[in-house]
Amino acid sequence: MFFIDDVSIVEGDNGTPVATFTVTLSPASNQTASVDFTTADGTATAAGNDYQPVRGTLTFSPGETKKTVEVNVNAILWSNLMRPSWSI
Repeated sequence: MFFIDDVSIVEGDNGTPVATFTVTLSPASNQTASVDFTTADGTATAAGNDYQPVRGTLTFSPGETKKTVEVNVNAILWSNLMRPSWSI
């Protein structure tokens, strides 16, 4: 089975924040295993320039259990995500 961990977002060297998704294969396989992926709109949209869409295939070699997928995130969306919201 494939699992996706919580996303981590780090600002890149060029100022473009990158969302990194870690995909885990569990249990490890003794054969090559592949999974196709694509980004999908939710509250963030590609058309709204919230992120740059990506798609591809992750291929796990025998015994390999972790791969990552990186998605560039719009800096304005990132700053909105980082703005704390307070209620009193």
